Amino acid sequence: MQFYFHRHLLALALLVSTSLPGIAAGASSAGDRAIAGSVNLVGAYSKPKALPVFKNRSFCGRSVANETFLVDHQGGVGNAVVLLRPLGAKVFAPEVALTLDNRRCAFTPHVQVGAVGSELLLKNSDPILIRCTRVWAEKRYSTSVYPGGGK
Repeated sequence: MQFYFHRHLLALALLVSTSLPGIAAGASSAGDRAIAGSVNLVGAYSKPKALPVFKNRSFCGRSVANETFLVDHQGGVGNAVVLLRPLGAKVFAPEVALTLDNRRCAFTPHVQVGAVGSELLLKNSDPILIRCTRVWAEKRYSTSVYPGGGK
């Protein structure tokens, strides 16, 4: 199964409905059944320009790679998420522990998937102080400062 989209697509959230027996309602294993595929870019692609660094240039350099949209030489899109929802079945998604780390002046990993209520640990592995502003859907903002060294 392959998913194609055009380069003018701004948000990557592909919703695919499927109905596979045994893959629903919290099933932890699909037995010998599996869903596999790829997300590919159709059309021209230009790698985005590097992002300028305004602070801590002595550590980060003058710019960092712009990895907003990752496309390999064959058009394969990296960090793509495809959400599968079974038809007519409730799906249980357990809460998970997620970690978002500032490493080499960029947050990593770029994409994670977790259920509502999952715990998110913000970490700074760089030896420099960073400030992180979080924005919620309700347009509330929260800013925190994180010391360097993996704390």
